[in-house]
Amino acid sequence: MSHILAILLAYAASALGVEPASELPSVEVLPKAELAAELNAGANAAADDALEPAALYDPLANRIRISDDLDLESPVGRSYLLHELVHHLQFAHGQDADSCVGRLEAEAYRVQARYLREHDFQEEANRQMILGLLLDGCERR
Repeated sequence: MSHILAILLAYAASALGVEPASELPSVEVLPKAELAAELNAGANAAADDALEPAALYDPLANRIRISDDLDLESPVGRSYLLHELVHHLQFAHGQDADSCVGRLEAEAYRVQARYLREHDFQEEANRQMILGLLLDGCERR
């Protein structure tokens, strides 16, 4: 796992134009239902509105939590880990809890889409790019 992390971290750093973080985040594999419950906790979302994430980054613990059904042997599965490594780098390079979440997500989706395009997953890349465009709506200062 650390080999995949190191390769994806270097890719993310290059895509963002930053130095790789000196410390790799830990990675924890969780059952998909547990990961979804963590994301949706306190949201009072109806079951139809509940989100089912593939992975989450916790900047306070410097930890990525991934769903146990994420296939890290495939470029699509690795792209979700890459997305979370973008968040790791964002926080390692000065983002904080007051940062615009939409802008952080949009950047991570753009890097993920680029990776998918480079691995010939055009349709999935387009989906990720659209998600990024939809989320990038923070007020500019």
